[in-house]
Amino acid sequence: MLKTASLLVLIGWLALSTQAAAENSLQRESVRLLEDNLSLWYQRSRPDRMEPMLVQLLRVDPNNPYLIEASFSLALQRNDLDSARRYVEQLQSIAADHPVTARATEALKLESESGAKLGEARLLFLAGQYQQAAQQYQSVFPTPPRQTGLAIDYWQARSLAGESETAVDALQDLHARYPYNGRVEIALYRMHYLNDSLTPEHLAALTQLTTDPVFGREALGLWQRLYSTLPLTDQYFELFTRLTSLHPDSDEIAANYARFQRSYEALQERQSDPAYQRYLRGVAALEAEQNEQAERIFEQAYRELDPFPELYGNLGYATMRQGKHEQAHHWFSEAAYLAPQQQVWMELREIALFWWRLQQVDSALDNADLESARHLLDILASSSEAPLEVQLRQARLQAMLGNSAQAIQLYEQVLASDNDSEAALWGSFQLRLQQHDNQLTPPLNAWIAGLSPAQYARIAGEVDRLRAQALITRGDDVYASGDSAQAVELWQQAQQLTPSDPWLMFRLARELDADGQHQSARALFAPLLTSEATADTHYAYALTLSRQQRYRDAATQLSAINPAQRTDAINELESRVQTELTISRLQNDWRQALRDEPELLQTLAPNEQPRALNAIADQATSSDKWVLPRIQLLTEHAEQNRNENNSEILFAASRIAEATDSTQLAANWSQQALEARLASSQSTIWQYGSGDDWQVSNARSRLERSAQASEYAVDLAWQNQSSSGTAGVTDWQSRTLLIGIDLPTTESGARWQLRIDPTSVSAGEFDSDDSFWRPRVGSGLICVLENCPVNGIQSEAKDSGIALGISRTGSRVTADLGVSPIGFELSTWVGGIEVDGDLASFSWRAGAERRVQSANLLSFAGRRDPYSDRHWGGVTRNGLYTSLSWDQGGLVGWWGVAGAEYYTGHNVASNSRWYAHNGVYLRAYDTEALAVTVGLTNLNWGFQKTLSENTFGHGGYYSPAQYNSLSVPITLFGRRNRLSYSVRLAGGYSTARQHASDFYPNDPDLQQQAWEAVNNGSIEPVFNGGTSSGFNYSLSGQFEYRLTSRWYLGATITAQRSDTFAPNNGMLYLRYQSGGFSLPPRRPPQVPAAYVDY
Repeated sequence: MLKTASLLVLIGWLALSTQAAAENSLQRESVRLLEDNLSLWYQRSRPDRMEPMLVQLLRVDPNNPYLIEASFSLALQRNDLDSARRYVEQLQSIAADHPVTARATEALKLESESGAKLGEARLLFLAGQYQQAAQQYQSVFPTPPRQTGLAIDYWQARSLAGESETAVDALQDLHARYPYNGRVEIALYRMHYLNDSLTPEHLAALTQLTTDPVFGREALGLWQRLYSTLPLTDQYFELFTRLTSLHPDSDEIAANYARFQRSYEALQERQSDPAYQRYLRGVAALEAEQNEQAERIFEQAYRELDPFPELYGNLGYATMRQGKHEQAHHWFSEAAYLAPQQQVWMELREIALFWWRLQQVDSALDNADLESARHLLDILASSSEAPLEVQLRQARLQAMLGNSAQAIQLYEQVLASDNDSEAALWGSFQLRLQQHDNQLTPPLNAWIAGLSPAQYARIAGEVDRLRAQALITRGDDVYASGDSAQAVELWQQAQQLTPSDPWLMFRLARELDADGQHQSARALFAPLLTSEATADTHYAYALTLSRQQRYRDAATQLSAINPAQRTDAINELESRVQTELTISRLQNDWRQALRDEPELLQTLAPNEQPRALNAIADQATSSDKWVLPRIQLLTEHAEQNRNENNSEILFAASRIAEATDSTQLAANWSQQALEARLASSQSTIWQYGSGDDWQVSNARSRLERSAQASEYAVDLAWQNQSSSGTAGVTDWQSRTLLIGIDLPTTESGARWQLRIDPTSVSAGEFDSDDSFWRPRVGSGLICVLENCPVNGIQSEAKDSGIALGISRTGSRVTADLGVSPIGFELSTWVGGIEVDGDLASFSWRAGAERRVQSANLLSFAGRRDPYSDRHWGGVTRNGLYTSLSWDQGGLVGWWGVAGAEYYTGHNVASNSRWYAHNGVYLRAYDTEALAVTVGLTNLNWGFQKTLSENTFGHGGYYSPAQYNSLSVPITLFGRRNRLSYSVRLAGGYSTARQHASDFYPNDPDLQQQAWEAVNNGSIEPVFNGGTSSGFNYSLSGQFEYRLTSRWYLGATITAQRSDTFAPNNGMLYLRYQSGGFSLPPRRPPQVPAAYVDY
């Protein structure tokens, strides 16, 4: 095996040994002759002819180490190990420390112990398996070999295995030690050539070496490999000219020189061309790895210059570096066509073709074109360019074909050759993971444990993620079962494995938010919010901020997400966040927001527009009519496309219209909203149902209010009131024709009402012969004493007149002014004013009023004293009052009212009253068709004087000193289609205490006369006081029916009963409403009231 090595040793030191012989005063010409002969026979592979030459030299210098080494090498060539050992022993005896002795000792050891391994290393090198060859050489030589031939082979293998710089340095050191060893020098230049580091100085030395009789042929062979790669510079042209002059008889050198000269001269001509200067800028860009720029420059040069190989080749380089292998293959092919003698373009063309086909494989696999991928891989399988890359694609193909086991085997084969292959590692890992349902099962964990530390480091993040995901899944499961504490603990364990998982942070932040720790929830994301934060990080944090209603901060996070990374969910969140910001703007100052951005409402999604409109409605006033055209843009679309959501828009719009006093729009939008909402149920807008929601109810109420506010109404009623008693005294009957005109105003909720009430009243015919009542009416007691001529049945006590009143009802203030019936014995002005408002959840009212007492003839119309020409009566009450109520629409409500009044009348003693009433009620049942309320009412009042009688100076109105009652009212009311009704039944118990009162409390003279008559047998002129008590009850019914879209018919009847009081009241009325809205009758019915009863 060491025969070749022996020859290498011999040739390696031949020049030095002959030189040393010459230096020992031998005749130079003789030595040179022997040296030439040795070279001749070496080149002809005739070591048998070399031996005589050595014998002659040894005679001249028998102890020359170099000549003994040469003889040692020939002995190894002949497999004469005994002679070889003797030569080594001779060297050890005469030159133990000489380098020759060390080399010979090493060579002998290799022959006897490591020859087989050395031969295997050379075979691996020749097969192109440089990595394995280098490893084998290093196993033979733990330290670099001393023999130059072996050292050259050793460093060439390591250079081609990727250690080029180290190998070049080693050969340079070897050349420095043996400067006359041509083989070392040629090996060094060859390595520079392969590393693209051959300089002109190296080439100059190589040129001179081509004339060497021993190494000239090898040097010339290397020179000839350089023909096609020499730069077209002056320096290299001179070197090529020098080579030609040294070998004038070589036709090959001459032909190549001629081609080089033509190219050189063409280049010299191009140097002055601006287009070529541009080409050179492209070369500079290419060297600076500005590949795209270089490609653009070269393409322009391609259009401007005559083609030459370097232009095409540089275009190939520029495109290949960008991964455009198809284009690179084209350009390298063009370069090879122009310069077929330049092997480099052919090689690069094949390399580009390989990578182009590899790209085609990737494209086929990406498109699941497995047959095409298989065909291309079969073609690439024979290439030696990058076999591991081919094998990686074969593994991917097998995986896509479902052959996971075969794919894993291929990936593992790649890892065996290149344990740093990340693609193979991940491919094997992912397939194994799929086999185990993405779970880190014990077998998979065992495979992971077998990886090298470097390999594990590459997949450690994914392994941690999988372990964390398992903890997260367990946490989600226990969270769903209600154990949030255990879930948080599991999530925190997962956080230790994947501290940058934003969705894990989202879960933990959600629990902190639930505990009110909002700042801590936000702090969880702080480590993740770096300049390299992922889209998921910004999205998860934005969700957290949105949950905390920090919408502006959430919008900032969403804006940091690259548009290319946005998903539908991210876009949906951003839309929601922007909606919330818009709603917030409108809630803060919608007027300014719409002035700044008139189209703001249209930017909202239709399902969000109702919220915006309701925000406006909450703050709108009558001065905001300017916004209605913008609202109308939304309502027009909603009206054209009726559906559930668009009804919400119309509901909200109707609120704005009502708030801005635009009653007609409010009515129209309310009607459209109801029609849109009820379309699917085929119900009419006035067809009430138990399933009606609050919006439908509110819209109906708004439509009613708006319709009523935009129409006028006229009602005509006939009312009859009666109370049986003593004719001419306590008997009472009243008949009234009620004529009412109700007109809308421009102010929202405000109306004018005009009342014209022709009224006739009667107390019957008084029997003046009645001994009980004669002294108890007017001044009858005095008349009895004076024997006045009034006797028998008197004419009917009656009166008639017309009450007039005008009132204005506003949203907060109501006022009226009028007169009691003109034509009555006594008529006076009446009126009142009332203000209402809200206090927290309570409603309040306060007012002042002047009203007539219409309970009987005396207090209402006044009457003439049948025993004199005097008139008295016509009582008015003048007072202040306030009320408070609480009703949230729930099960229970409460009310209370209190006031003080001053009573006065014509020739009637003045009086005062206080009162305080309150009540509570329960909604026992409540549907549109039937509602039942049960209440408890407490009435308390008292007068300063008791002036209940009919004598002159009394007012004839019930005025106890103290009155208390407790009653239970039960009311049934409802509405069904066109009919509305209310029936009220009340029963209670009352107590009363009366003051004693003079017969003539307002006339001391009459009262004195009455007292003086007592001694003459007259009755005492005092009405005794006292107490009374008893049960009372009342029953009332009200009914109203819609006849047409404008006409309504109604009736009411009331009966009250107690021990001393039994009035009856009945009314029939007709109402006309001009709007024609077919409004349902009000629930309960709204019965007209005589103006004097306001």
